[in-house]
Amino acid sequence: MNGQVLLVVVLSLACFALLGWALVLRRRPPEVRTVTKEVVRIKEVPVVQIKEVIKEVEVIKEVVKEVPVPVYTSAAIVSEPEIALGPNEYLTEPQALPDVPDAVHDTVFDGARFGGVVVRAASIRGDLARRDARLRRQSTAIALLSRFGPPVLLSVVAAGDPRGARSQVGAAQVCRSVQVKISDRAYGIDAAWTAVQQGDAAAGAELTELLREVALALRDSLTLTAQGRNQPESAVATELTCVLSRLGDMRDRPHLAFGVGASPVLRVTAGTGFEEVFRPATAVGDVPRLPQRHDLVSWQTFTTAPGETVIACTAGTAAYLRRDQVRERLAELWSDDEPPGPAAFLSQLGAGHQAYPDDRTAVAVWNGAGA
Repeated sequence: MNGQVLLVVVLSLACFALLGWALVLRRRPPEVRTVTKEVVRIKEVPVVQIKEVIKEVEVIKEVVKEVPVPVYTSAAIVSEPEIALGPNEYLTEPQALPDVPDAVHDTVFDGARFGGVVVRAASIRGDLARRDARLRRQSTAIALLSRFGPPVLLSVVAAGDPRGARSQVGAAQVCRSVQVKISDRAYGIDAAWTAVQQGDAAAGAELTELLREVALALRDSLTLTAQGRNQPESAVATELTCVLSRLGDMRDRPHLAFGVGASPVLRVTAGTGFEEVFRPATAVGDVPRLPQRHDLVSWQTFTTAPGETVIACTAGTAAYLRRDQVRERLAELWSDDEPPGPAAFLSQLGAGHQAYPDDRTAVAVWNGAGA
């Protein structure tokens, strides 16, 4: 009991002490702090205005004496007349490169062997074009088409119109595109071709229609190419000649030649020289070309015996092969039992005793005795 009373007394005293201390603090005046600011006085200095005197500078005009500077232009656009090559001016190598859009190679060649069937292909820029930096406007291609039964060898030559601004593009494109266009219609062409060989007259009309479809598809492709270059169709105009040769073990080898233009197909027989077996049908006047005259496609079937050679070439190359010295030399070389290699064929086609201004393009197919 006494302890509780003591605790109450102590707590009461503590409360009174805290209350007194609070009253003392409340009555004490607040502490005032004085902040002294340093005032910096800026002395005003009179500003003196300085006037800049600008002297007029006399401009001295330099008099430059005009000196004529030679202007070099591409030989591909030099205006006519052309300077013909001399009789001994034969160019074994190019002298200048064409500085034009869509330029193509100076020379292309290819080759393959299918048992006894050997093929060689080459396209060479003409001597005049090599000297004057002009384009090769002809092209060639070979391909194996396995959708035929048996498979066939496709040989293609194309000659661009010399007047066409992009005819080298047209010639190169049809050589590539025709492979696809024929493969897409391989079964129909194969059946009609076989029927024609068997004497079916009605099959000829069907074969004509199928080959016109190929030419029509090429026309559409060339038209798009011209439009993509902002050129008319005539700018990519080109002739086209193709030969389909059946592969396999057979004595008399069937061939189907077709095309638009004037590029022929020749047959080489030992002792008889070159024999023309096909030339596309021509219209009255100018030479028909794709894409404009796709309707003038024509065709011809023929065979070769063992030891004979088929030559698909452009019209200009055919004229070159008719030269006496060239005809005798190449007829002998190309009727040998062993065909030349690709490089040798290129050399034989390009060699000559006189300069020839035009491109030379040909595909040769040998029907070997062991085929």
